[in-house]
Amino acid sequence: MSNDIVNLRLRSADFTGADSVEAFREVYGRAIMRLEIDPSPDHPLEVDFTIKAVPGFSFATGTMSPTVNRHPPSLIDSDDIVLVYAPEGCGTISQMGRETQIAGGAATFASDAEAGVFQGHSPAKLYNFRFTRKMLSGMLVDIDAAIARPIAPGNTALWLLTRYASVMSDLDALATPALRSTIVTHMHDLAALLLGPGPDGIHVAGRRGVRAACARRSCARSNRTSKETSRRAT
Repeated sequence: MSNDIVNLRLRSADFTGADSVEAFREVYGRAIMRLEIDPSPDHPLEVDFTIKAVPGFSFATGTMSPTVNRHPPSLIDSDDIVLVYAPEGCGTISQMGRETQIAGGAATFASDAEAGVFQGHSPAKLYNFRFTRKMLSGMLVDIDAAIARPIAPGNTALWLLTRYASVMSDLDALATPALRSTIVTHMHDLAALLLGPGPDGIHVAGRRGVRAACARRSCARSNRTSKETSRRAT
């Protein structure tokens, strides 16, 4: 595996001893996620996340017990943009004077450059997609207007983004720097579709994002055909 590919699993269950919760909060919360994680007094801390990253983009998916996750000014170290998607469970994001609830496949954007809070009201399955502000800004989208604004579960760009993210588990797709760069571009294209509304940016992102989705479906069909041909030959 290339040195610029990160594949990391972090589980609260792997931290043992009297200070296990505080150790997890320090390693996963403050050092990696830049969050102060406060477990619910009514539920033990249970977190299981896998983080996959390449230069310019990262993707984390996993489960989390009810918690209050604060991103204070003292932990701000980047201006990345994060899409938080909740296929299961319910939570509320508060940032930039706005508050929105995500549940049942809804999503919203958050900014690493601003203090904010995510409160999980129930055990949840979450996807976090991390994008670079610099790359998104070049697509003529209104980033700040989208922070803590709800994205409905039926949004087509959200559907494409959550499914295309599976490519991050495909080592063949990440085999070369050129392939990794292409994936990063496609993910940012789809994020731009969600951010809107700059018409020029939407046009460019839409064209490339749809092309990426079509390419992904074409590869899937090709793989199925190859497998069927192999079965017939045996």
